[in-house]
Amino acid sequence: MALDAQQHDSRAGGIRGEGATSGPSPAQGMRERDSHSAPYGLVGDIMTQGSGPGSRTAQHACGAGEGDRDGAWETLDCDPEEWEKREVQQRSPLALKSASGKTKDGDDLQGAPDGGWGWAVLVASIVVLGLALPLPTCIGVFYRDLQKEFHASNTETSWVPSIMVAVQHGGGPLCSLLVERYGCRPTVMLGGVICGLGMAAGSFARTITQLYITAGFITGLGCCFSFQPAVTILGHYFVRRRAFANAISSTGTALGLCFLPLLANFLLVQLGWRGSFLVLGGVLLNCSVCGAVMRPLGGHGDRPDSRPSRRNAGGLKGGLRTALHGPTAFLRRHMAFDLFLSDRRYRAFALGVAWMMLGFVVPLVYLVPYAGTRGVEPGQAAMLLSALGSVNLFTRPLTGLLLGLPCLQGRSRAYAYAFCLALLANGLSNCMCGAAANFPALLAYALVFGLSMSGVGSLIFTVLMDIVGMSRFPAALGLLSAMESLTQLLGPPLAGMLVDGTGQYAYVFYACSASVTSAALFLMGSFFWLDRERGKEEKKASPPSRPSSAPSLGCQDCSMPTGGGVHLEREEFIEIQSIVRFSKCANVLQTPWRSQRTSLKFLGCRALHVDSVPSVPEVTTSYVHGTSSRSLLSQTIGQTLQNTAERWPDREAVVFLQDGIRKTFAQFQQDVDQAAAGLLALGLKRGDRLGMWGPNIYEWILVLFATAKAGILLVSVNPAYQPQELEFALRKVKCNAIVCPTKFKTQNYCDMLRQLCPEVETATPGGLKSARLPDLRMMIVTDSRQTGMFHMDDVMQAADSQHRQELDILQKKLSFDDPINIMFTSGTTGSPKGATLSHHNLVNNAYFIGVRVGYPWRPQVRACLPVPLYHCFGSVGGALNMAQHGITLVFPSTAYDGRANLESIQKERCTFFYGTPTMFIDLLGQPELKKYDLSSLEAGIMAGSPCPPEIVKKVMTTLNMEVMIGYGTTENSPVTFLGYPRDNLERMTETVGCIMNHTEAKVVDPSTGQIVTLGTSGELMIRGNCVMLDYWDDPVKTLECITKDRWYKTGDLARLDKYGYCRIEGRIKDMIIRGGENIYPAEIEQFLHTHPKVHEVQVVGVRDERMGEEVCACIKLKEGEDCTAEEIKAYCKGQIAHFKIPHYVTFVLGYPLTISGKIQKHKLRAEMEKSLEI
Repeated sequence: MALDAQQHDSRAGGIRGEGATSGPSPAQGMRERDSHSAPYGLVGDIMTQGSGPGSRTAQHACGAGEGDRDGAWETLDCDPEEWEKREVQQRSPLALKSASGKTKDGDDLQGAPDGGWGWAVLVASIVVLGLALPLPTCIGVFYRDLQKEFHASNTETSWVPSIMVAVQHGGGPLCSLLVERYGCRPTVMLGGVICGLGMAAGSFARTITQLYITAGFITGLGCCFSFQPAVTILGHYFVRRRAFANAISSTGTALGLCFLPLLANFLLVQLGWRGSFLVLGGVLLNCSVCGAVMRPLGGHGDRPDSRPSRRNAGGLKGGLRTALHGPTAFLRRHMAFDLFLSDRRYRAFALGVAWMMLGFVVPLVYLVPYAGTRGVEPGQAAMLLSALGSVNLFTRPLTGLLLGLPCLQGRSRAYAYAFCLALLANGLSNCMCGAAANFPALLAYALVFGLSMSGVGSLIFTVLMDIVGMSRFPAALGLLSAMESLTQLLGPPLAGMLVDGTGQYAYVFYACSASVTSAALFLMGSFFWLDRERGKEEKKASPPSRPSSAPSLGCQDCSMPTGGGVHLEREEFIEIQSIVRFSKCANVLQTPWRSQRTSLKFLGCRALHVDSVPSVPEVTTSYVHGTSSRSLLSQTIGQTLQNTAERWPDREAVVFLQDGIRKTFAQFQQDVDQAAAGLLALGLKRGDRLGMWGPNIYEWILVLFATAKAGILLVSVNPAYQPQELEFALRKVKCNAIVCPTKFKTQNYCDMLRQLCPEVETATPGGLKSARLPDLRMMIVTDSRQTGMFHMDDVMQAADSQHRQELDILQKKLSFDDPINIMFTSGTTGSPKGATLSHHNLVNNAYFIGVRVGYPWRPQVRACLPVPLYHCFGSVGGALNMAQHGITLVFPSTAYDGRANLESIQKERCTFFYGTPTMFIDLLGQPELKKYDLSSLEAGIMAGSPCPPEIVKKVMTTLNMEVMIGYGTTENSPVTFLGYPRDNLERMTETVGCIMNHTEAKVVDPSTGQIVTLGTSGELMIRGNCVMLDYWDDPVKTLECITKDRWYKTGDLARLDKYGYCRIEGRIKDMIIRGGENIYPAEIEQFLHTHPKVHEVQVVGVRDERMGEEVCACIKLKEGEDCTAEEIKAYCKGQIAHFKIPHYVTFVLGYPLTISGKIQKHKLRAEMEKSLEI
């Protein structure tokens, strides 16, 4: 689908100027709540890593509880009494029922997560771990027999357990792929069969090489497929008790260490090593039996991400094939290389554990042979391993009980340090073994080693889950296992070489001590340094807390337990507290802000704090207030960018692919400072107005921040403006300078400027004196030099040290209340008006947009931004979010290009996509869509005109991404309602999202101004820090839309629900009154969109002598289709009320548009009345 390059389909853009609405209509929304095919509802500030409440925003909402960051979330309606009862049932992100209350396979879920069938799964995991993990240590029992059988040295023999352990861990990525595709249960069952066959085949080996392949490689791979999914599924069955479950499951390893060596020694005496291998192969088949017990939870079973999302939608076609589409996607998806590169804590943990494994397992392999050299009988030597296992068997359950105590739940940092201390003790104990000379000393060593080993084993998986969250745990475990496999592969052979070279086993234990001890010290130091750095960053990033001028009366807070060993950052826990905050007051003092003009008043209506679960009787009035524990930011745009550049200097800030420009935050900050000082050097001063006119180029975003830093008001000029519209805009705001390219496509910017200001041909740069635009003093071009105009290079080179000093001094004088941006409305109801916005407006709106969509917890977001920068969707939602949250903006092309979008997503691994509905439709319609690797996409913001539910659903399933829909106006900075990442399909398609933080909204009767009852249609009004200062130099229009109490009249018809979600039903001026019936055009338009021949439709009211107004549908048909008015009317009968059926049906080729591409319904109405001769 071809899109107009200049317009960027702003008509479909969800953040609108005056006159046009955004977001879906309620008419034909999809109402299913299928937990397997839609994102899940959430009302709150933010989802957090590792844990977070679900949809907890009104008295009938139930939370999904703590779970992984990408876990499934679902909105469930229930009574307040039921909320507490069902809260526990929803703590696991995968313990979600469909509407029928059954799982995908039709099985009722017996019991809630953290209990019920989870206990059976826990027992099965204990058995699997007891068989799979200790198996390599049993090879030590057969060492001497294997050496005699194959005439092998210590080094050669040690390769058998070494290969087994290496494959056991190195097969993690393949195991991760199988778990994602098929689930944990079938993977464990497959692993049991493979490891059993491997051991059985090993009994027939005739050479040591054959033993490497059978007992080493095949058995190790089967053990890998068994134990890793067994650990993963526990993370889904247990959330609050996750640390306890992990510790208890690790007793399986202890049980195996207790009994497997004794069993192996008994079998060796009775059957020899070949018979022993055959019997052990049969024993290992029990892993398959245990796997059968591990039935999946919810629709997608036990897979790490239960949504039909970017990671596992589409079955084999969308999972396995996508994963293997490219090496980069495979490594990211199944080996978590992106986490390793971006998450310092995970990187340190992985490196430390990998180094630890070089010496951690070796003592278990060499303990029995070493005991033999000390004169210990074979039976007693095998008993050492059993003693070691017995200590584990006693200590690990005790550790699990301790970790399960309420006082220790959620203490993830304490878990990490406890893990390090246990590892340190384990390393030091090996020195004790090296010095041991008899059985009692070796027995003491086994007890100490087993005690410390139990601590390490109990905590290792819990610490990893806390670091990466359950959604990335399988992939993170896969990479960690692969790294471990390298050191585990080398450990025993190196130890064998040491024994062969020195003839002394003691040196092996000393070397192991050095390896494990150094790893413990490295991990402890790394965690300490990272925690200290994080504390500094949080302190630096947190805005100063401002006491509320009038706190809410009678409000009570309830805390949210994190539980389950789930790690929460400080700011994330604050957000969870915000989400579960209750408002019990009957009259809340509504004064969270004080504007520079008028303070807010008391309101008699009941206040609904949307971020919380109200425990008051049902709210009956249409008023919502977006509460938040996060304070408003008191920063200028320049300060925001400076803070981010200092925090992430080397992170990429912007990428302009078409121009080959890449800038890190440090580089971009330097360019901004240089450009800001240059503008001052050229004669511009604080308070001047500078227009930016052009498509998405680097200079656009550079000028945006440079003007803000210099205190110059940026005038955002539509790149599609023609001379008449440009003159109106520049004259209206008395623009002093303008920046633009020479030309772009059909737009010759410099020629139009010469047409308006012919004096530029004879003027010197910066000395323009124009008759038509007397305030315009200078023109600046971004590409080729032009007569009488500055070049952007002149700006960058103009400043000297004096001007830079002037810029530094200016920063202390700038106030966050200063106006900084003038954005023109779309002009759907008349001439465009210049909405004047302050630093405070824009910085806070951008900040809370980012919080809402999850930028604080998403690792290194890379956002593909095809929307225009002149529009607030691009400048605030994109550019200012870059400065606020440190995301990377990727501009795929100067003008909209669907193919360039796909290429940029694939090449740059974009995780976010901004677009209008038409842009998303165009993306889906690209003929080569399947050829591109879009697996990196996580989410996107769709701001636009009514979007059919099928489109949102198709975006979610085809592109495997979350979709958030927003609503706003230029006058509101712009966003006032925005969806959450886990909103369900109904909310995505029927609403425009939930009220934003620190924002008030009410719906009033347009004729009386009184707040209407909840769920009743009326005019939507907004109040808060987002409301513009005024319309530039237009006090009359300002007073028309902003009341004395600072309520902004949107002119939109809307309904609010008790959750704080809003449904837009159209414009008040578009409402049709037919015979006393109020008819909303958007409702009819949404219904007619379901007709198979209709491409686009607009409904207007036309004059009628008898009824007052009649409904007129103006339909644009799909290409090649033919239709009649009678067919349309027949389609409506029985589907919508008779008075809503269009009286007139006309077929059109297009609609009258504003310069930004929005439909002007008042002109369409006039055209229809003229055409119908009314």
